[in-house]
Amino acid sequence: MDIKTCLVWLEHEDVNKLDGFIQECQTNGVNVKIIEGFERFFNIDILSADFNLFSQYLLGLDIKFSETFIITDSLYPVKLSRGSGIKGILSVIKDDNTAAFACGADLACRFPGDISFDDVRCVFDFKPPLLDDAWESKKIDLQNRGNVKFNPKRFMNADMVFNSDKPVAFFFDYDGTLTPIVERPEWAKISADMRDKIKKISDRHKVAVVSGRMREDVERLLKIDNIFYAGSHGFDISGKNFSFILPQAKKLLPVIASITADLKDELAGIDGIIIEEKKFSVAIHYRLVDKQYFPVITEIVSKMVRSFEDLRMMRGKMVFEILPKFDWNKGKAVQSIMSKLGINWDDYNVVYFGDDTTDEDAFRVMSGRGFGFLVSPFEICSSAEFRLRSVDDAERLFEVILDNGRR
Repeated sequence: MDIKTCLVWLEHEDVNKLDGFIQECQTNGVNVKIIEGFERFFNIDILSADFNLFSQYLLGLDIKFSETFIITDSLYPVKLSRGSGIKGILSVIKDDNTAAFACGADLACRFPGDISFDDVRCVFDFKPPLLDDAWESKKIDLQNRGNVKFNPKRFMNADMVFNSDKPVAFFFDYDGTLTPIVERPEWAKISADMRDKIKKISDRHKVAVVSGRMREDVERLLKIDNIFYAGSHGFDISGKNFSFILPQAKKLLPVIASITADLKDELAGIDGIIIEEKKFSVAIHYRLVDKQYFPVITEIVSKMVRSFEDLRMMRGKMVFEILPKFDWNKGKAVQSIMSKLGINWDDYNVVYFGDDTTDEDAFRVMSGRGFGFLVSPFEICSSAEFRLRSVDDAERLFEVILDNGRR
């Protein structure tokens, strides 16, 4: 996985002590940016900032969070960075790094001179092990090297996640996680057995479903009361005595409607194309399209998105999705729901199950604090902690969980 940006935010150490590491980054094609004056930028005390404000600041730096890591010598930047969804966090604190790890740091060391680019590379190249190989003994290709240590949660096995004294809070994606990926979105119906397992889990634990589908669509498909639903990648959230729609997204409904109409006109002649209207976004599915048209579709969709400054495009499994250009995603939705449900990282084991690139936003927020479960037949780089081969494997795990974690 590419590393494009290194952010350096030092409150106590002299940045000159990182000269060797910065040179190593630049040699590897990584752009280094020094963060200075964040508090002055917003005229606030840093302790009053939250990750949404920090995300807003980072967007001004024109970076991709999934391609960025940060080095800091203070706890609060660690917390802000993890909440924002930055891929890698390296803490350089002379005291005990336990607190930094609790805030979500991936790596920690005591002195700037201990840092190696290879250590950072390990975070980006991490491939979550299959759950079968990590239930009682998690064997992963990570080692604490010298004075640089990895977050201890990286080494926790799955048995420790589900059978500890802490309650477990569950977050699920829908398509590809609770039901297999199918050729047409309307065919993705959850099985009666899977729905029954999710219902039973929700009777014992706090549960939320976070989907790219419209919230109303997911609610209709699941029909499970007393859980939270987040639709449109988190723009629309609903739960018991709670309802939230991102105000900025609501304002762009006419823009989404406009580009949807344009897409229907431009793509009308391509057999197999499916345009799924999702209220706050529009998805272009090309799974049923002849491969010769893929470049044409890519060009039409990309060009159209570029003509709307308030929109962005995401790529999924044989789908393009156009949605508002705001720093709001599944990771931010998870944290919002956690706040409403009184879930915190210290007292709960928070788990997220997902299968696609949009779920990586949630996995990055989880990293070092919770536990991501990637549903994929392929061994790929991810911020998740564990991997399940398929929806069937996920269902078998849910059965184990309901059986009090006995395999």
